Amino acid sequence: MAQDRNRRPNNRNKSTGRNPNSPKRIDLSRRPNRSERGGSRPVHKEHGLGGEQIEGRQAVRELLLGARRKVREIWIANDIESSPVIDDILEIARDQRVQVMNVSR
Repeated sequence: MAQDRNRRPNNRNKSTGRNPNSPKRIDLSRRPNRSERGGSRPVHKEHGLGGEQIEGRQAVRELLLGARRKVREIWIANDIESSPVIDDILEIARDQRVQVMNVSR
């Protein structure tokens, strides 16, 4: 019985101990390039936060102060009352050379 435990099955490769009919290993150490994956440039869908439009006085002010994203223009309603936050937004926008557009509601 001790001899049976030490014997290899006949269908195994003696050097590797693997069955030659078993699936081959896949090399996961290298990521296939784009042409091997069969795709073109990835499509980025805009969803959730981080779109093109930011609304609200504090949100716009923080966006300007953070300077992490490029601000192209700011729309401010013609009939908006002056306030410290609005004045701050206009000052920061002027310093950052952001176009300010006065629009009707």
